[in-house]
Amino acid sequence: MSRPHRYLVFTLALASLIGAGRYALAASDAQIARLRSTSSDDDISQYLGLVAARGLAGGAMPDPRASQQIPSPIPGTSVSESLVKLTDTGERVSKVTTWSESLGSGVLELQESIAAAGQTTVEYWLFASDRRRCVLNGGAVYGKEGRLLRSDFWRNDPQLRFVNSTVFPDRVFPTRIPPSAVLIALNAQKPGATGTLNVSLGRYGYMTFDLWAQDIEQITVPAGSFRTLKVIMRVNADSVMKYWPRFLRRLAQPFFPQNVLYYDTAAPTHHLVKFVGSFGYLAPQVTVEMTRIYIASEAARNRR
Repeated sequence: MSRPHRYLVFTLALASLIGAGRYALAASDAQIARLRSTSSDDDISQYLGLVAARGLAGGAMPDPRASQQIPSPIPGTSVSESLVKLTDTGERVSKVTTWSESLGSGVLELQESIAAAGQTTVEYWLFASDRRRCVLNGGAVYGKEGRLLRSDFWRNDPQLRFVNSTVFPDRVFPTRIPPSAVLIALNAQKPGATGTLNVSLGRYGYMTFDLWAQDIEQITVPAGSFRTLKVIMRVNADSVMKYWPRFLRRLAQPFFPQNVLYYDTAAPTHHLVKFVGSFGYLAPQVTVEMTRIYIASEAARNRR
């Protein structure tokens, strides 16, 4: 079984097994125009130049000759480091560094993951000013020698879908979810809060996670002791079993696995302190624990 190389980045294959989708031809220009969300192209385009200036974009297509490009945290940014381990054996999977920074009127979340086997994954998510709508996502995977293995880009745009397929909500994430997404999707950051998180499943539809904040817990990880908000995350059966009878969906719901996340209650960073769960369907259960928090500087970056 392959092991996850990412940190709280869920690869969602579940719906391909239990949620039937219908294939359709690409929509016409007129149909696409009718599907345009209330946010215009200008709302996203304003960020594209800033993303490129930050060193997170190149040409229209990835250059397979490109060498490894790893962004560094801006000095003054709060940065967290964590270790991902297999829950059953304690075997190390990867080391992850995560931070957020302002970009224009939006917020940029970045993540660097170095797998035990040597591969490096770099990914970013750009949020609109309300911090609830992901507008851009990009990432790259590099081999041990620094050569490009894979590159991905996603834009929150209604033209991603086919005609007759499900209309996406405006607040939808790509198939990879950043660490902060679960917390910001809650209607409040306190016990009893609830929320939902929509995740794209390609051009055919999306799935929904149900979220609820359960309790305040004091937990200890290698980075120290933290007062945390415990949040539960579980796939909504109705969103991935649309074509199944309702009574079967109700029976299946309790058997969907839960992911448990612990967020630092200290404002404004709210770092993810601990995660216990799986990164995707059939993926092994992992435990993620924060090992270090620091304020970025050139010296701190050099020690990584």
